[in-house]
Amino acid sequence: METEDELQQIHDIEKGFALLHDMSVSADIISAKTKLLAELATEPKTLDGTPLSQLGKGLRQPGVETLLCMVCQKAGYIENKRPVMANCPECHGAGTRPQTFECFPCQGSGKFTQWRTGRIVRCRVCKGSGRFTSPTLTQACQTCLGHKTVPIDNQFVVDYVKCSKCQGMGETKAPFKPVFNDNTRQKLLQARERAATSK
Repeated sequence: METEDELQQIHDIEKGFALLHDMSVSADIISAKTKLLAELATEPKTLDGTPLSQLGKGLRQPGVETLLCMVCQKAGYIENKRPVMANCPECHGAGTRPQTFECFPCQGSGKFTQWRTGRIVRCRVCKGSGRFTSPTLTQACQTCLGHKTVPIDNQFVVDYVKCSKCQGMGETKAPFKPVFNDNTRQKLLQARERAATSK
């Protein structure tokens, strides 16, 4: 959602280009309009919709001592990188796979010896695989660990979050540090000692 300043800026740009269009200016300027409007529309924003260009401008309070925000380093926002996720290729997004067991008749070899003829034949139960797949029991997919999705290599999405420490200003107010002279400091220490001994 655009702020009032952005809407006014877009309106002014469109108004200026409408005047230029009326004066039948070259196609280069008209293509510049579409490029500029596209840049305004694609300006990165935080998750709450604030454009990044509006953040990190400082407190703007004259006479107030400020400190650089140590969390966002005066940017006003924090970048959160997260991987792009896709359906698991092993379980096809189900999160589970049929549970498999070692085939009991062939004991996992896929073959067994016929007792009458002594021939070694392929196991009919597991079809020579040595494993039996249960039609009812399932287990978590070993690739996605049951999450149904896996990250795609070297592909990330960046989310921008307004800094919670400085509220997007990039600066915080400096803490109040009272100045004590030696007499005041001595009285403060004596008061602390009395409080400690009275407990």
